[in-house]
Amino acid sequence: MLDMNISYISWISFFMIGIIILLLWVSVKLLFNYFLRSFSHTQKIVSFNNLVLADRVFRIILAIILIIAFILVNPIVNGTLVALLLIIGYSILTDIMFGITIIHKLNLLRENYIVSGEHAGSIEKLRWLGLILKQNHKHKYVPYSYLYKHGFVQKENNYTFDLKFKCTDSVSRDSLNEAIRKKLFMLPFTAKDTLPEVLLNDHGFELKLDIINPKFEESIINAIEEISLENTTIKAI
Repeated sequence: MLDMNISYISWISFFMIGIIILLLWVSVKLLFNYFLRSFSHTQKIVSFNNLVLADRVFRIILAIILIIAFILVNPIVNGTLVALLLIIGYSILTDIMFGITIIHKLNLLRENYIVSGEHAGSIEKLRWLGLILKQNHKHKYVPYSYLYKHGFVQKENNYTFDLKFKCTDSVSRDSLNEAIRKKLFMLPFTAKDTLPEVLLNDHGFELKLDIINPKFEESIINAIEEISLENTTIKAI
């Protein structure tokens, strides 16, 4: 006859493990938020996606450890309970797993337009079980399992800006044009596969370019004003 009370760890040990996991969970979340700000500024897309995945995978591991500890308190009773919950929550687990496979394919630092089956919209929020898409001021929840089943197309949104600058006419137009283009080439904010347009005039120049997010407009203006040319100052108008 099976001993229903067999146990490998006590409830006290389980709760101690739970407290430790809770502290680790909160610590990971705080570290994630700290590095999130750092990667958002540097625009390192691959590193940013890896950061999101690492955060999720690590917290999944913590949850698995807690579940194992719960089972070890009473393998027969608690193990049966966990098995039933896993069966009931199968769809939730599949969405979590599909999310891990899909997140690394998304460009999370850009405002992307997602098209999948009957759903479309810009990524508003990233959830554990799906994405929140926004279209025409309406929000729509799309599970990762839906994206996995129907596939998706990701379109990046670019923002066109027309910036004007004045400068002292102490250098040749060719030198000024070359300096501007070199500076723009070094910036990570400009949209891929687009070329900025520099229109020189008697008092300065006009700059037309596509950037990945409107919040970087000030950063681009500051970068242009920092261009160092002999006896030449550049200021935005």
